[in-house]
Order: sequence, then C-alpha cells, then structure tokens
Amino acid sequence: MIPRLRTFTAFALAAGLLFAASPATPAAAAHGASPATSVVSTPSEVRDNVQYFFEEYIPMARGLLPKGARYFRGQFFTDAVNTELDRWADTHHLDPILRSEEEFVHLSVYILSSNKTYATIVAEVNFASSTTRFYLKVPLDNSRVFELEDRSTD
Repeated sequence: MIPRLRTFTAFALAAGLLFAASPATPAAAAHGASPATSVVSTPSEVRDNVQYFFEEYIPMARGLLPKGARYFRGQFFTDAVNTELDRWADTHHLDPILRSEEEFVHLSVYILSSNKTYATIVAEVNFASSTTRFYLKVPLDNSRVFELEDRSTD
C-alpha cells in the first residue's frame, strides 16, 4: 500500500479501531475510557499499538495531514495528556510529540515494565542529532494513554 493511502486509511480508522474496546471499571473511566465491555491486551499488544501510533503519527505531523495528526493523537491519549501536549506545542512552537524539526531517522519502542492494569512503554524517536524519549503508561484494558513523560536527550 502506498504511504499516503496507508496513512489516510489509518487516520480514517483510528477513531473506531485503534482502541475500540473500552473498560467497564470506574478506574479505567477516570483514564478516559467510556463504559463498555472490557478487553484486556498483553503488554506486547500494547507495545505494538504504541509502535503503530508513532509510525502513523510521524508522517501526519510532518505535513501529510497536520490537523489529522492532532485528531489521531486525541484518539490515543486522554484529554488531560492532550491538554498538556497542546500547552507544550503553544509554548515551544513545535509538534508536541516529535519535538524536533530535524529529519526523522529511527523509531524504537519497547516494554519497560508492566503490571495487571498497565504497561510502561518507552518510545524513542531518533532524529539527525537528537532523540525524543517518551515513557507512556498504557492501560491493558485498551483505554487511552493516561500518562506521558518526556525524558529526552540532546
């Protein structure tokens, strides 16, 4: 599939398919999920979802669908995390996920730890001379990411 079509397809399906199932627990609802049938993922599946997010988000944010990138991000992160990201973008005048205007070089996503309710996933986005490193707390119940910490290096 050509990259534009793949990205458009991912964008079109993101709202309903990326994290389609939501938990029925009050704790999960506090993390941005709506009441529904609970579906539990493995840490590996959660890592794959994070990998997918970054692989699709990078070309969107780099100009293919910049407004779509914000919408796509909204499907992945809770409202609270998105508000923090929007504030960061307003202050720094850069995309709040990429945090660099340099050429993208490499993406690495791995599991740091997990428990019964969430996995901590590390996503490193490497650019020509810098790395953006995020630690994401991702619920195993397929609700949205409720914590994002930037531990970048230059």
